[in-house]
Amino acid sequence: MRGLTPQEVVEEMGIGINLGNAMDVRHVNKTYWGNPNTTEEIVDGILSAGFTTLRVPVTWEFNMGEGPDYVIESAYLQRVEEIVNWGLDNGAYVILNTHHDGHWIIPNYENIDATNDQLGKVWTQIADHFKNYGDRLIFETLNEPRVEGGGGDWGEWSGGTAETRDCVNRANKACVDAIRATGGNNTARIILAPTHAASADGKAMSDWEAPNDDPNIIVSIHAYSPYLFCLTDQDADWGTDADKQALDNLFDSIHETVIVGKGRAVVMGEWGAQNSGLGNELDRIRHAEYYSNACIEHGITPVIWDDGGKFELFERDELNWSSQIHADTVLVPLFGQSFALFQEASPLLSGATGDDDGDGQANLFEYAFGSDPSDADDLAPMPRMELVGGVPTVVSLRGHVNVQYILDWSSDLLEDSWQTISLSEIISEVTVGLDGLREVKQGLAIDEEKLPNLFLRVCIED
Repeated sequence: MRGLTPQEVVEEMGIGINLGNAMDVRHVNKTYWGNPNTTEEIVDGILSAGFTTLRVPVTWEFNMGEGPDYVIESAYLQRVEEIVNWGLDNGAYVILNTHHDGHWIIPNYENIDATNDQLGKVWTQIADHFKNYGDRLIFETLNEPRVEGGGGDWGEWSGGTAETRDCVNRANKACVDAIRATGGNNTARIILAPTHAASADGKAMSDWEAPNDDPNIIVSIHAYSPYLFCLTDQDADWGTDADKQALDNLFDSIHETVIVGKGRAVVMGEWGAQNSGLGNELDRIRHAEYYSNACIEHGITPVIWDDGGKFELFERDELNWSSQIHADTVLVPLFGQSFALFQEASPLLSGATGDDDGDGQANLFEYAFGSDPSDADDLAPMPRMELVGGVPTVVSLRGHVNVQYILDWSSDLLEDSWQTISLSEIISEVTVGLDGLREVKQGLAIDEEKLPNLFLRVCIED
């Protein structure tokens, strides 16, 4: 154990991904929801993209005995350990939790004593099994604790009630007490503890309490925001200024209430936008980049949800990325827009300057603009440049909002005298409509007599 603070751990955790609908399937057969059994190759493939945290949701209900002891099957614990080890062997942090166990985790006054008795016994077994593991293994007490089906006044998916919020705090404490009591490295291990339903609702965050004022507790929050875009097929569009402002407001609220107000680090344990079937892939990519950047800027670890279904990023059957561009975009805060990373996962591409689909657009150009370099029918929008007279001469460039451009100029092509323009921005970037393009006007100080011989080229920075 290295003695890192929770915020230092969050910074090291970087950007993560969920191994969803695998060990958290509510059935003894973990392929029952359509995903293959988790293999080392699957874990290696997921983490090879650059994700530095793997969240492993686990449902325990179908692999433990009845009360009063609730003994977890030894083979099941060993299977969970196998997957944990694969993640750790990749140098990643691994989050291990109780997931989809809401049938017996019921945070209300009628059921909390029985809930906490079982939670204590379950977590005692899990924690004891892993007590000698280092600090890259993180326990998460609960997933989205709430009274399931408790709509209306209960506010199942929002702030709940004073009673249910109090009971979630009690349940978190029961888990933490059990974990700490097992000794070993668990006395100081970082533990995630969620708000009511892991909600970013103001009441849920405000009423969250750290068990025993334990300094090594991180707050766990989930936010599929905005709801209609992320979780339904009713809204395929995202990317307006209002959309971005709504996310800014969400993260400002989390930062002020939890990070500043409570002095606690935060992990965004689930987020993402499903494939709605309405052609929303480009908007999902825009949303992913903005969301991931916003998390990192606010000091929060984002762990995107991948369930092998509508939220799929990695095809576990094929050991391939459903959308490498989408995965790369989530990782933009760590690596930036990287064609090299894309090509590693797509080794058949001839290279950045190649034109594999013969459509006249270079592979790197297409990738940077969000189109498919292997599909001739999938064309990227071309950037446009024009000069506006005067001193300094203004270069007007319209291009993709997520692409970093380099503008070069020359007055004599025979001399191969390209020089990079020192860009002094006159007008800040303006996003044009919902097409992902922007318009930037930048000053270029050039003697007027050279203007008739002025050549410009636009380059994409890899």
